[in-house]
Amino acid sequence: MKLVKLEEKYKTQLYDMLAEWYAFGEKIIPYAIRRADYHDFENYLNSLEVKEGTPDKVPDSTFFALDEERDIFLGAVNIRHYLNESLLLNGGHIGDGIRPSERRKGYATQMIGLALEECKKLGIDKVLMVCDKENTGSAKSIMNNGGVLENEVEVDGVIEQRYWIHLAKETERQERTMAVFDGVKNLGFGLMRLPLLDTNDGGSIDLELAKKMVDTYLAKGFTYFDTALMYCGGKSESAVKEILTSRYPRESFRLATKLHAGFIRTLEDRDRVFEEQCARTGVTYFDYYLLHDIGIDHYEMYNKLDCFTWLAKKKEEGRVKHIGFSFHDNAEVLDKVLTEHPEMEFVQLQINYLDWDSVGIQSRKCYEVAVKHNKPVIVMEPVKGGTLARVPEKVEQEFKAYAPKMSVPSWAIRFAASLPNVKLVLSGMSNMEQLTDNLSYMESFVPLCEEEQKLVRSAVDTINESIVVPCTGCTYCVDGCPMKIAIPKYFSLYNTDCQELPGKGWTPQEEYYDRLCVTFGKASDCIGCGQCESVCPQHLPIISYLQDVAKHFEH
Repeated sequence: MKLVKLEEKYKTQLYDMLAEWYAFGEKIIPYAIRRADYHDFENYLNSLEVKEGTPDKVPDSTFFALDEERDIFLGAVNIRHYLNESLLLNGGHIGDGIRPSERRKGYATQMIGLALEECKKLGIDKVLMVCDKENTGSAKSIMNNGGVLENEVEVDGVIEQRYWIHLAKETERQERTMAVFDGVKNLGFGLMRLPLLDTNDGGSIDLELAKKMVDTYLAKGFTYFDTALMYCGGKSESAVKEILTSRYPRESFRLATKLHAGFIRTLEDRDRVFEEQCARTGVTYFDYYLLHDIGIDHYEMYNKLDCFTWLAKKKEEGRVKHIGFSFHDNAEVLDKVLTEHPEMEFVQLQINYLDWDSVGIQSRKCYEVAVKHNKPVIVMEPVKGGTLARVPEKVEQEFKAYAPKMSVPSWAIRFAASLPNVKLVLSGMSNMEQLTDNLSYMESFVPLCEEEQKLVRSAVDTINESIVVPCTGCTYCVDGCPMKIAIPKYFSLYNTDCQELPGKGWTPQEEYYDRLCVTFGKASDCIGCGQCESVCPQHLPIISYLQDVAKHFEH
């Protein structure tokens, strides 16, 4: 959404919106867009704004909210440049309205936020907004933008609520939000893929090697560790206590973990899980705490159990320093969440150069939503579960020709870290070589230049020709599989095998697949129960992909 002034090119959008509004049979708000008959476009256009103030009128500006994707007007706002006695009582600085068919979608909150930016340009630092007491939706959109109720007045038999929004304070709040990661260097240690003693057992963490990796990471001045209840077969949080919290002073590192909707069913479950996490990790508070894997389904659960309020209270109590959420859904849902919960201080998004313009993942669109809401971003899956560490030969040759000493994964991590609103990039490092490589270029980070950006865009085109299954290897699908199928491992082998030269014959992937089938169920063992698809953050058609894998390897 963006605010636009009315022009001839928007005549169709205007007619469509107002025709719907009049047909709905209610008074159109703001008054400015009903001052004249819209069928006489030239006269209507000239009537939209008051240019010079009079004893009865103040100068104003009228904007229309344009949905760029659908090319429609969602509503309009009228901004009065200052208040006279009448507006001070009833009217305020901003009049706003959303067309009937687009209400209850969060657009009013977003439109007011954009109108407040226009108020700043006019030098208005204290904005009055007024709404009927019975209009709870309007009141919520005002409060979502920082509105504080001053009082209620009766005007013509109607109770009006008067809210003030202090833009200077809002600016301070935004600055505080962007400072959430002050003092934290830009590479986070993701504890999802720790080194293992047995690669077929995600919980067999090599603690001694993990300790050495933690020591090396901290010695370079990096401090952010990210864990979660379900990582490493449920063993990641416990490992944190052994490799980090029992070995280093609490103030020397930042620890983040998450509450997952799959582990709570009651209000009491929230505190139970939190206290168990504190005990497992060996801390009394978390620096960062996230509501995990928000999508439209989990969002309903978190709202049902009032988890946003619960998490904000944990921050007030000092048990959590900063609150946010990780997200796996489309940009529209993200906009809804951030609009309805502006108290969230940051958002964790899946961003990598392969998903940047993906229709399914929508990395770019989600990032732009976070920027619009002034939320700092943590990046997860920058290398897409290792996919961008094993690129097609053509891509690797182009990368190496430009920068022979830079690793292939470094291009992916630097792409994410180059985005202005990205404060931290998480990397799941499973051996010392990966850690050392990441530290080598993130310690003195240099963003991608334009020539490097062009190489990355070219790489996307090449990779998209060969990647069949866009799996990140998160393993959420594995634990509940009744047939114990190693789904991400099979998808990784399948993708790699599909990148082999045509007619090559035997490939090592076939042998790896056969060996894995000794321990795990084969792809063809899938019974189609759908458990895996119900928990997949990428919403992949896993059952169908497993059928493809079976046909490919089990010939």
